[in-house]
Amino acid sequence: MAGPKTTHPVTIIGRAGGGLDNATWAKSTGHARAGKQAELSTAAVLDEWARNNPGVAVLHDLDVPRAGYTANVDHVVVSGNSVMLLDAKSWAPGFVWSLGQSSYRGLKPFPSAAKRTLPMALDTYTEHLARHGVTGIDIRCALVVWCSRREGKVSTWALASPGARVIPGLKLAANPRRYLPRKPADPAITSALAQLVN
Repeated sequence: MAGPKTTHPVTIIGRAGGGLDNATWAKSTGHARAGKQAELSTAAVLDEWARNNPGVAVLHDLDVPRAGYTANVDHVVVSGNSVMLLDAKSWAPGFVWSLGQSSYRGLKPFPSAAKRTLPMALDTYTEHLARHGVTGIDIRCALVVWCSRREGKVSTWALASPGARVIPGLKLAANPRRYLPRKPADPAITSALAQLVN
């Protein structure tokens, strides 16, 4: 005879796009607005995923706890003992590609695509979790890219993002099962990471 079915709560912590509300560091208000829209679009997919897969934890807008460094991770998905760090980007239409350590949009250098924030965050989060007694975790990174315009497309098939898988935003939205884990989150991991939410 089967026992009672275990139910897991829906866990969504934080508010997406909050780090871009007063982004004086952004190139322009238009860049900040586009970046916030990318975060909100990604959050909509992740929040729906958490609601459809109770037990998966989704966290938004987390600090990277590294002295002398100001950065954030847009989204985190915790599933079992796996952690997925996601950085959401909104780029103008075009072909974005990499050659060696350099990235380009068309034929022009595009250093925004070659930032190393996610690999640095991976190391920092591993240290943060270890300080909270959480070890043996699998942390992966993903760069979610949305087109900043309704017309056009950002092609990223030849883009190598340092330490991260590149996922087109529309593909994530169309088939989240292909990209997102769905086991109930380890509560110790969720609790330790929730301390970093802005």
